[in-house]
Order: sequence, then C-alpha cells, then structure tokens
Amino acid sequence: MSRIKKPESTPVHMNAALWKALAAIVSTDDTRPNLTHIHARDARTWEATDGHCAVQVTFDADTELAPGLYNPKLTLARVKASVAPESTNPNTRDTWEFPNVDQVMPEKREGFHERADASFNPALLSRVCDAVDGILRAVSGVMHTGVTVDLSDDLSPALVYGKVPGAFVRAAIMPMRVGDARKRPKDDRTDSESLKKDLEYVKNERDRFASEAGRLSSTLTVAIQAREAEQKRADAASVELDRMADYRAHLESVVSDLRAEVIRLTNELNEAREAADTDAADAARARETADELRAELNTLRHLRPKAADPEPVLLTRPMARA
Repeated sequence: MSRIKKPESTPVHMNAALWKALAAIVSTDDTRPNLTHIHARDARTWEATDGHCAVQVTFDADTELAPGLYNPKLTLARVKASVAPESTNPNTRDTWEFPNVDQVMPEKREGFHERADASFNPALLSRVCDAVDGILRAVSGVMHTGVTVDLSDDLSPALVYGKVPGAFVRAAIMPMRVGDARKRPKDDRTDSESLKKDLEYVKNERDRFASEAGRLSSTLTVAIQAREAEQKRADAASVELDRMADYRAHLESVVSDLRAEVIRLTNELNEAREAADTDAADAARARETADELRAELNTLRHLRPKAADPEPVLLTRPMARA
C-alpha cells in the first residue's frame, strides 16, 4: 500500500490531519457549545459529535494531550504553527459537559448475523466515513484505508469502524425513519431498559434545566436590582442637576444685580470726581481773587500820604496856680 509523507517524530497530538478529520464531525450550532469542540476524554481516547453522529478514537498508547475540550479551528491553527494545543477548559458551566457517546456507540459484532435494512442520510454517512478514513490515514500514514459498516437493526445506530497500528476508530450514525418502514420487534427487556435510560436522561435534563433556570433567575434578579440601584442613582443625579441649575440661575441673577450696582457706583464716583474737580477750580479761582485783593490793598496802602505831625504849643506864661 502507498503511504503519505508522515514524519515519524511528529507526536499524535501535533498531527494536523488528525485534527482536521475530527473537526469535520463537530457541530456548528453555537447554542450547544459542548458539541462544537473535540473532547479528549483521557490520554488515549478522543471524541467528537454533532448530535447526529459520533466518532471515537482510541489510541494504543497514551498521547501528550491533556483531557478537556478543544476548539477545532484554534487547535488546528496552533498545530499548523507547531504550537501545542490548549484546552478550552470551560468546566465551570453545565452546558459544556460533553455527552457520553458510549451510550449510543454499538459494540462490534462477530460472525454472521441476519441482514437488517435501515435508511441513513447519505451526506452524513459520507462525512462520517471520510472522517474515519482521514483519522486512520493520519495515524498510520497509509494513503488508502478501509472502513467497516455494521448495522444491527433499523432503529439502532450504525457502527463505522477501522483499525490501524496505533489506533482504533469507531463511529455511530443515527438512522432515519423513511415512509412506513416497519420496526423490528424488540423484547420487553430491551424496551424496559431503553425506557429506563430515556427516563433517566429526561430526569437529568430536567434537573439540568431547573438548575440553569435557577441560575438564570438569580442572575436576572441581581441584574434587576443593579438596574434599580442605577436608576435611583440616575434620579438622584437628575435632582442634583436640577438643583445646580436653579442655583446657577440664582448666581447669574446675583451677578447681574452686582454688575448693575457696580455701574451705578461707577457713575456716582465719576459725578463726585467731576464735582470735586469743579470745587477745586472754584477754590483756586477764589485764592487767586484773594491774592489779587491783597495785592491791590497793599498798593493802596503805599499810595496813601502820611499825616503831618502837629506843631508844638509853646507856653508863654505859666499857668497860675489856684
């Protein structure tokens, strides 16, 4: 058989072809994030499913991949860039829990069995067979491999499997109901066990939905309380803004009154200054007039003739004594 070029030193978890084959099986429904990832159950078992089909790879030896969920696009890009894959590790939410594919994975049958007819989606069947073949080729390096399809009845999943040195791959494909195809009778024990599993699954789903509803209710309550508190703060801020607007209007009115008062006082000061200037001019003129009068008075004093002294009276004869 022809072989593809595969470096022997490449670890399994760094095999880009292997990740690409598994990525073809994951779901594209973002409302079911657990199905949009590849699941590493342990160091030897990798799984992928979209709810309609499932592929499980079991390696002969442990790989270097840590258990967890891996985003196929990001992981393939990291592997192509020679960077080790990293788990998304979203184990904090119940919605990320990967389903147990062992419950729908049929066991391989040995020997001859009665033929069963069932209807399958051809695109889904082709996608699963291509994925299984791609995984086998990626692990073994063989260019062409063969896959086996095993069908037990028209209501059970079909088993698609293959084995190469290093890994065993098995996949399950859910059948389709077409027309009035008759159902194969099952014994009461099988129906009872199936019913119990269905009831247990429904109960688990109910509990999970109840838990999720409780969590969402708590989150919604907290969000409502936070919104009410925010609304109260907004109302208080609006009242404060209104109060500040009123206070600003009051301040503007006071400033306007003060400006008018300053203008009035300025006018009065100017009038007082003009009056003082007028009084000073009058005083200066009065002082000049007084100086002029004093000068004229002094001039008049100098021009007035001096009075002659009276002539002395000579006594010719003494007065008789009495």
